[in-house]
Amino acid sequence: VARSCEAGGVAVMLHSYAPRSVDVPVDDRIVERLRAAYEPDVVGTWPLRSEIDFISAAPDGTPLAHRALLEAARGEFEADGLGTAENAAYALHPSTLAARLAARFPGRTLCLEMRRDLLAREFTPFAEMEIAPEKADRLAGCLARAVAAIW
Repeated sequence: VARSCEAGGVAVMLHSYAPRSVDVPVDDRIVERLRAAYEPDVVGTWPLRSEIDFISAAPDGTPLAHRALLEAARGEFEADGLGTAENAAYALHPSTLAARLAARFPGRTLCLEMRRDLLAREFTPFAEMEIAPEKADRLAGCLARAVAAIW
């Protein structure tokens, strides 16, 4: 990351997240509560997350992302029929590696979350999932076109 950003390049930090925002207390019963939240008759009650969420700012709102890349990526994902958001799930929390890198190289990084059901053959909570190459190719293609557009 340092070599790329210091040389004028960019760093893209990809993450995936579960399709639904499950609101459970973070305590000593979190696993039990998460399993209950994912019961078949309950999971559909939780709101769907954005298909693509650009995590671009610090918690205080300070922008840290490579803005041109973010906008190019937003355009590519949306042209492919995918919904996007910005900092909808959370901000770049200072304790994370992504936040530390974004703060070290402001305007040179892009962090984004992709909904895991858009990557996995089948989203199966609490189990290892297999990535579907055609799904990964779709999302990677959008991102590659965005990088090419700003290069």
